[in-house]
This record gives sequence, C-alpha cells and structure tokens, in this order.
Amino acid sequence: YDETAWHVHTAWSKPIQDATLLLQFAALAAVCWRSYRSGAGDLVRWSAAAVVAFVFASKVLSPQFMLWILPLVALIEDRFGGFGRMIFLPCCAATSLVFPWCFLHLVHRALFAVVLVNVRNGLLLMLLILLLFYPDRERTAPDNSLAPNRALDSV
Repeated sequence: YDETAWHVHTAWSKPIQDATLLLQFAALAAVCWRSYRSGAGDLVRWSAAAVVAFVFASKVLSPQFMLWILPLVALIEDRFGGFGRMIFLPCCAATSLVFPWCFLHLVHRALFAVVLVNVRNGLLLMLLILLLFYPDRERTAPDNSLAPNRALDSV
C-alpha cells in the first residue's frame, strides 16, 4: 500500500532508506546514553533531543514534525535555550520555504530546493548535536532566603 504522497527518488534513495532505521536507533540510543550519563536531570532537554533524533533520522520529514519540536525548544532555559532557538528558527523557515512554495522545484530536483532541504537537515543535525553535547548546567541549591521561617511556625 502506497500512501497518496509524492515520492522523490534518487540513486541514493534506496541505500539511505535501508539505513534509516539503524540511524534512528543509533540516534535515540545516543540520547538515552547522554541522558543517563548526565543524571537525566533536564527532562525538557532530553525530551527535545529524543524528538529531534527521531525526526532527523526518520524516512519522512514532514513539515508538521517541526511542531513536535517547537514547544520543547521553547522551554529550554538559559543561554543554552537561546542557542537552540537560534538554530531551530532558521530550520522552521527553511521548512516553510520548501513546503509548499518550493516543493514542485524539489520534485524536479532544482538545485536551490535540494540545497534548502539539506540546509534544513543540517540545522536539525546541529540542533541534535547541541542538545547532546552542550555542557550540563551546574545544579545549585534553591534559594531559600525568601522561605518562611520554620521557627515561627511553632509559636
């Protein structure tokens, strides 16, 4: 059964398609390994990394998959989150340019459309690398200076 979708095939399509399941498994295993090694403290970061790994290494990268990543990248805090958003925003822009405006050019393998898709894929790879290998944040104890004084509770 073939979905009612447009397929763009090249000489590289079959070997890459055969390798995607292995690549997806390896990417998700890398996320699990890095999450475990870091203590799995940053749930948003590792959730974003898992979704980006899944989307990047899948056979189909549909434009709506960017919506899966968007809320997770938006929730990443600090300077690290800013780097992630600076990579993700052009990724979304490239996806929006390809679908729907440049898709027919992509079907006909116009160079600029192929380059645009590859730039988008490269940006996703950069985001995944950032999520996997950006140094872990220092965990600090919460500031309890504003917490109510427990000694007064017994009075």
